[in-house]
Amino acid sequence: RCSATMMNSNVLFRSHLMQQFATVARSQSRPPIALSVGRKRDAALGGKQDLTALPAAPLLQFQPSQRFDRRNFSSSIETSTSIMHEDEEKDTMELVLQQVDSSELEDSHRDFDASAGPPDGNLSSTASSFQSLISSRRTISCYLQLNQDLKPALDRAIVCAQSAPNHKRTEPFTFKRLLSQSVIRELSEIAYHVTFERRFLKDPEGAKHFAERKKIKWAAQVPAYLVALVGNQPDQESPASDDEDFDDGPYQELPFIPPVTERQLEDYASSCAAVQNILLSLHAEHIGTKWVTGPVIKTRAFRELVGAKTTDRVVAMIMVGYPGGGRTPPRGPMRRRATEDIVQDL
Repeated sequence: RCSATMMNSNVLFRSHLMQQFATVARSQSRPPIALSVGRKRDAALGGKQDLTALPAAPLLQFQPSQRFDRRNFSSSIETSTSIMHEDEEKDTMELVLQQVDSSELEDSHRDFDASAGPPDGNLSSTASSFQSLISSRRTISCYLQLNQDLKPALDRAIVCAQSAPNHKRTEPFTFKRLLSQSVIRELSEIAYHVTFERRFLKDPEGAKHFAERKKIKWAAQVPAYLVALVGNQPDQESPASDDEDFDDGPYQELPFIPPVTERQLEDYASSCAAVQNILLSLHAEHIGTKWVTGPVIKTRAFRELVGAKTTDRVVAMIMVGYPGGGRTPPRGPMRRRATEDIVQDL
């Protein structure tokens, strides 16, 4: 980074646009863009030029989320620097573009110092509210049966999911919404068969009753589902077992096939982060969620229902709805370990 001395009043900016850059840069404790021009023009004009005498220019509104477009930027500069000396303009353009290009390699929020805190040393209300939001999230299993469209809230949650960190910007995750009653009924049928076959081995007499209860709950008591998938994984539908007697039916649990490459592992981790963003976004709108990873989502029948490819891993099935009757979320944090037990200062 260049020091703030490069922003002193020696710098001559004839262009209206360049004045704006200078004004923004001076307002930052760590200037995001360093500007410099040759001083030959200053000498020719008889010494220092006072920028304060120039007309005030409105501040540019920088948007960190917008990617820098060098071509458009160059065009804007070229059309607004007709008053500047030709050699001086060329030098200035090259220095500005070099600085902005190099800044793309840094954090887009490079002028935000998270460790500094506000001047009074207290947390801002935004930070405190956000931390409380994270700490107050709980798994919700019972939902109100409201005739309310959850699709807009899910849209906003998926936008938040896209902000999850992902290496090389792969954005490996996709999401499938289960909103219609017909699709949810199909899901509940799969849940019934999977539960019955698993319970039958342990409790032949009670298996049907237990499976019926699960079918009713998934069909009538959960308003919506969201399924998260991560792509480019090893084949998830390989033969389930080397055992010749193994039943490779549609409701049998497929074997666990872990990621093979580092990229596959990173993509899975990124998808988990995306799921957490979804849970928090919905929680912020007072919508309850439950992250499901049981045997149902590991069957061929479920994968066929959601249209998963053979190289798609099901990361999560999320139950979604407004919290309702039944068990209420715990009032206090349910943690097995204290914070001081999970952190070490090195």
